[in-house]
Amino acid sequence: MKPNFAQMSRSELKAYVRRNRDDLEALDILVSRRTPDSEATWYAPMVTAEGVPIEENIQLAVEAIQERIALEREQESIRSITEATKAFVHKEMMKSVESREEKKKINQESRNE
Repeated sequence: MKPNFAQMSRSELKAYVRRNRDDLEALDILVSRRTPDSEATWYAPMVTAEGVPIEENIQLAVEAIQERIALEREQESIRSITEATKAFVHKEMMKSVESREEKKKINQESRNE
């Protein structure tokens, strides 16, 4: 049974495609999610035609990569906090439900006596 590719995050889908390289459906969906070239960020070459490094362009690329990593870490942190909050709220709701059920049970027992 194939997973639901539409519900997978981009990173989950990439991992799936890496494990299942001949699944063309998954690969098509992954490629369809990529950023169009018109929206992509293009950087200047890192070296001249002779192979000499262009320090300014290298530094710009390094800074862009560092910013991207920081943004992804921030997003992951937000996702983690969100998931932890959801888990906490769920746990507290279940405690509340259990408490109400326990009170209801006690009330019924006291009425029966």
